[in-house]
Amino acid sequence: MCLLAQQQAARGVAEAAEHRAAANRNMEHAVEEFRRAAEGLLGKVGENADTMKHTASALTNISAQATQQAEAAADASGRTASNVQTVAAAAEELAGSIQEIGRQIERSNATVRSANTTTARSESEIEGLAQAAQSISSVVDLIQAIAAQTNLLALNATIEAARAGEAGRGFAVVAQEVKSLAEQTARATQEIAQHVQGIQTSTGNAVASVKQVGVAMREIDEVTGAIASAVEQQGAATREISENVQMAASGSHTLASSIATVSEAIRQTNRSADQVSNSSAQVSQAAERLAEEVRSFFVKLRTGALDRRKQDGAGYRGPERRQNYIAGVTGKRKSVA
Repeated sequence: MCLLAQQQAARGVAEAAEHRAAANRNMEHAVEEFRRAAEGLLGKVGENADTMKHTASALTNISAQATQQAEAAADASGRTASNVQTVAAAAEELAGSIQEIGRQIERSNATVRSANTTTARSESEIEGLAQAAQSISSVVDLIQAIAAQTNLLALNATIEAARAGEAGRGFAVVAQEVKSLAEQTARATQEIAQHVQGIQTSTGNAVASVKQVGVAMREIDEVTGAIASAVEQQGAATREISENVQMAASGSHTLASSIATVSEAIRQTNRSADQVSNSSAQVSQAAERLAEEVRSFFVKLRTGALDRRKQDGAGYRGPERRQNYIAGVTGKRKSVA
C-alpha cells in the first residue's frame, strides 16, 4: 500500500514537472514568436517611417518647384493682364478714332453730295450761258447783216448825192456819216462776235470741265460711301476686339486669382509636408526606441530564464521534495488508519 502510494506520488510529481517543462517550452516559443512579430512590425514601422520621410522630402521638393512655377506663372499672368489692359485701352481709343473717322467721312459724304448738286446746277447754268452766248451770236450776225446793209445803203446814197451835184452835198455828208457809223458798227459787231466766240469756247470748256467734275464727284461719292461702309465694318470689328480684349483681361485677373489660390494651396501643402517630415522623423525615432526597448526586454527575459534554470540546476531538490511529499502523504494515511 505504501509502495503504491509512493509510485502514484512519484508519477504525480513527474507529470507536474513535465507539465511545467511543457509550459516553459510553450512560453519560450510564444515569447520567441512575439519577439519575431514585434521585430517584424517594428521593422515595417521603421520602413514606413523612412518611406514617409522620403515621400515628405520629395513632396517638399515638388512643392518648392511648384511654388517657383506658381510664382513665375503669377508674374507672367500679371504682365499678361497689364499688357491685355493696355491693348484694351488702345482698342477703345482705336474704336473711338474709327467712330470719329466715320463721322468725318459722313460729313465729307454730305459735302460731296452737296457739291455734286451744286455742280449739276452749275452745269445747267453754264449750259444756259452757252445757249445765251449762241443767241448773242445770232444777234451779232443780225447786227453785222444790218451794218453791211446800212453800209451798202450809205454807199448808194453817196453815189446818188454825187450825181445830184451841189444839191446833194448835204445828203452826201449825212451818207458819209451813216457809212462811218456802219463801219464802226461792223467793227464793233466783229469784236463782239470775237468775244462771243471766246465766250462760247470758254463755256464749252467750262461745260466739259463741269461734267468731268460731276463724274469725279459721283466717283468720290461712291468711294466715300465704300469707305464709310468699310469704316463701319472696321468699327464693328474693333468693338468686338475691344470686347474680347476686355473678356481676356477679366480672364487674366481670374487666372491671377486662381494662381494665387494655387500658390496658397502649395504653401499649405509645403507646410503639411514639413509636418509629415517632422512626424515621420518622430515616428522613426520612436520606432527605434521601441525596438531597443523590445530587444532589451527580450534580453532581460532570456537572462531571467537562464538564471532560474541555473538556480534550479545548482540547487535542484526534486527527489528530496518528492520523498518529503510521499512521506507526508504516507504519514497522513497512517494517522487516519
